[in-house]
Amino acid sequence: MEELFLNFVRVKKLAYIFFTFLLTINAFAETYRTVNDGFWTDANVWLDNQIPNNVNWGDTIIIDNRIEVDQNLNFYDIVFIVTNNGVLCSNYYSLNFNGYSTIFNNGYIAMRYIQVGPGSVFHNNGTVRTEQITESHSKKEPDGEYIDNGSTIIEQ
Repeated sequence: MEELFLNFVRVKKLAYIFFTFLLTINAFAETYRTVNDGFWTDANVWLDNQIPNNVNWGDTIIIDNRIEVDQNLNFYDIVFIVTNNGVLCSNYYSLNFNGYSTIFNNGYIAMRYIQVGPGSVFHNNGTVRTEQITESHSKKEPDGEYIDNGSTIIEQ
């Protein structure tokens, strides 16, 4: 009985250390938010003039204005939100999500190409206009990515 109790205490300590580690990692996550219409690379578009060029694991990007994308956007393990006021658009550049990124579109996204890579999830409740939206694997895979479309996706 004493051995069972000691094992329980060990598991409890390991769980505490593990969750403390996870909270510490997330404590360094940044949030980038648009405050003006304009180009992605214009510092005046972003809260505190912080352009999300070096986005890290766990960071969040919130698009709440009309943003013209002037470069390819590649993200890994982030949260990406286009609000109902947000517009993200480009005729020339692509939007790529990999790792375990989570995308919420409640606004309007018009990009040349959109890729939802392994582990990523795209929740669409707005409008997406693109030449091509791709997933790397089937949504039936337990660890695969998928597109959850509750609204409109127009491929042209």
